[in-house]
Amino acid sequence: MKKICDICGKYSESDKTCSNCGAKIFMDEEIAALPIRDRWGWAIFSLDALNVDLRVDALNFMRDQWTTLESFTVLHLVNSQLGQFCADATKIKVIIREDFFSSLWQELSIKFDGLTVEFNPEFHFKTTDEINELLSKELGNSEVSKTT
Repeated sequence: MKKICDICGKYSESDKTCSNCGAKIFMDEEIAALPIRDRWGWAIFSLDALNVDLRVDALNFMRDQWTTLESFTVLHLVNSQLGQFCADATKIKVIIREDFFSSLWQELSIKFDGLTVEFNPEFHFKTTDEINELLSKELGNSEVSKTT
């Protein structure tokens, strides 16, 4: 069974050690127990300055990118925030790891002139459960869903 390596992001022929980079491949249960040392923060994207067609394109692009993040990164252990990317959204608020944000924003800022964002990496979580608690408090249970 092919697994995706959390380090290089490529498919590995082995489910224990990446056949590409040699990194240990962790099971979901192992990943959930690992300490999360990266900085996280709320990213608040504002689509107000975009015309309607560009707003739809931006939302679709962001939804696709977020789906990928939730599928292939540690975000698959966090309650889904995909519901934030609804068709009529003019502001989108998601919690995201700093390095994921940087990559996402780099692409978005090039593709969608007028899209703005506020981001402050202020959180240092110990586990994904802490992230889920904050999501539930901040966004409410109706706006986030369990991925398990």
